[in-house]
Amino acid sequence: MSENAAPQIQATEAPQAPEPIVMSGGDAPASWDDLDAVTAKPKAEPKPKEAKEPKKEPKEEKDQKVEAKDSKDKKEEGIEKPLTPAKLLKLKNGETTLDVSPDALVPVKVDGKVIEIPLQEAINRYSQQSHLDKLYKTYKTEKDGFDKQRDLMSKALERSQDLLVNKKDLRGFLEYISEAMGVDGDQIYQETVGSLQKQLEEMSSLSPEERKIRELEQEVSRFRGRKEAEVQAKEQAKSRAALEGQVNQVMQTHGMDKAALVKAWDELTELGHDADAITPEFLGAYYANTQKISTIEAKLAAIHPDLVKDTAAVESLATFAIQTDASSADIEEAIAQLYGKSPEQKLSAKIEKNQKASAQKGSRAQKNPGSDPLFFDDI
Repeated sequence: MSENAAPQIQATEAPQAPEPIVMSGGDAPASWDDLDAVTAKPKAEPKPKEAKEPKKEPKEEKDQKVEAKDSKDKKEEGIEKPLTPAKLLKLKNGETTLDVSPDALVPVKVDGKVIEIPLQEAINRYSQQSHLDKLYKTYKTEKDGFDKQRDLMSKALERSQDLLVNKKDLRGFLEYISEAMGVDGDQIYQETVGSLQKQLEEMSSLSPEERKIRELEQEVSRFRGRKEAEVQAKEQAKSRAALEGQVNQVMQTHGMDKAALVKAWDELTELGHDADAITPEFLGAYYANTQKISTIEAKLAAIHPDLVKDTAAVESLATFAIQTDASSADIEEAIAQLYGKSPEQKLSAKIEKNQKASAQKGSRAQKNPGSDPLFFDDI
């Protein structure tokens, strides 16, 4: 092989190279890397990337993804509890019963537009609307009755004014009022006219100065009556406010609520106490005493239930607690001293119990302490 003539190698199955590959370098044989370079496919030039427009998602799918993401975040934070399957609703169509999910959508027409709402929401709305309709009917009935009574009162006042002021018909006015009150109109008229005639006769016998004095006395009497009524109303309001303050003070002192106050009042009246003589302080003392008795009974029941039935013991302890104004701790200490068991009594009771158990066993074989197991009852 001459130096100027270079061997040309061409792959039979590979695509044609854009230019012939000429290998030179003397007599050195071609390597495997050279053969791979010859047979390799040419790399295509990268095409310029086209800017892809972001895919627009439907609004509903986007909202669902946002809700799903929020729900997932809540579950990870431990806020939302795992959902339980909803209870199916039973719907009837004739004799056929269908199980329908409460989330099933039903078409509803609102303001001329048909929208779909969950079946459970439609049921809740119907229930609420039925309740409101019932309340409205009750209110409408009461309002109609009130309006009717108001119209009757207005007509009665107009009729009375027409008879007494316009027509000057005293007899007609008294008969109309008496009929409404259910009394004898003629008798009312005779008594009224007789009283007026008597006053007129008395006034006619008086001089102008005496008549003026009589009118002034009557005016002063009416003025005093109004003032006395106002003073009495103020005193009643003041007395009521003071009584309410005493009641609140007693309730705070003894830890009472309104229910306990009413209960104590009812019990005292049932026992024969005069309702007008029951004062807030007396109510508080009675409630405190009943609480002490309840505490005594509870403490006795804790020691032995039969002690609660011992009326003499309960009364004795109650007298002690009331006279000394003992607290719950004092009552518990007194009961423990009187009815609690001392160490000697406890040991005696245990020995007595073991003796009874041994007597019941009878002729049971004696156990060998060395080989047979021993129990507390054997000891």
